[in-house]
Amino acid sequence: GVRFPCFNDLFGQPSGLGYYPWIDSKLAPEAGFFDRLNDLYRNFFMYRMMDGMGDLQNAYIEKALGKPVPYWKDLIKESPIYITNSNPYLDFAVPTTAVIVHAGGMTIDLKKMKHVGKLPEEYEPILNERESTVLISFGSVIRSFQMPENFKAGLIKMFESLSEVTFIWKYEQDDEEFQKRLPKNVHLKKWVPQPALLADKRVKIFVTHGGLGSTMEVAYSGKPALMVPIFGDQPQNAYMLERHGGAIAYDKFDLKDG
Repeated sequence: GVRFPCFNDLFGQPSGLGYYPWIDSKLAPEAGFFDRLNDLYRNFFMYRMMDGMGDLQNAYIEKALGKPVPYWKDLIKESPIYITNSNPYLDFAVPTTAVIVHAGGMTIDLKKMKHVGKLPEEYEPILNERESTVLISFGSVIRSFQMPENFKAGLIKMFESLSEVTFIWKYEQDDEEFQKRLPKNVHLKKWVPQPALLADKRVKIFVTHGGLGSTMEVAYSGKPALMVPIFGDQPQNAYMLERHGGAIAYDKFDLKDG
């Protein structure tokens, strides 16, 4: 799992405050007093949110089963190890103990990353339309068609201003009316062969939400990325790659500005 503050406490881990930034805070050494204050504020509310979510899930499972179940905090405290999806070569260095096992990147098949196979034929004419192509995907949990209308309008403004660039946008719904609002340099796809597109030199930039799977694919493929985190561990993932110079973290609320 992700090393959220409440899980760290249950495992007796030191606080990560001051070692990695929360969303809207600057990276060190530029971080100042208000950035540290923001980190403290967001850390507190993330703790309360995940703690409350654990209690709600516990109650829901008990209700569904019709009998008491072990309390989730007790189960975590009794666990001998905590396997995290952190890659120590990429992630921020934070205080830890031997019960933490970092397994981030274990899902990446390096041989497959180097030999992703041939792209579906439908993508060849799209990638050859212009010199540069940008891939946009916000993953499987956050669906683009449910994006707020002002965010969509900001993206359309950006598409129109970059008419010399082709955009492939993972958009999970057939919407003819929305398609009519888009300029000709935008192609909507309900699904995309992401690893194959990232391996293609004609794709210059990847716009992603910064989920762990996409973050690892960006890191291992070396493709420059604009990371627009939505929730959870995504802000930290975005800052993590920005720190290494492979990505730029972008505030989702700025999408409306195009």
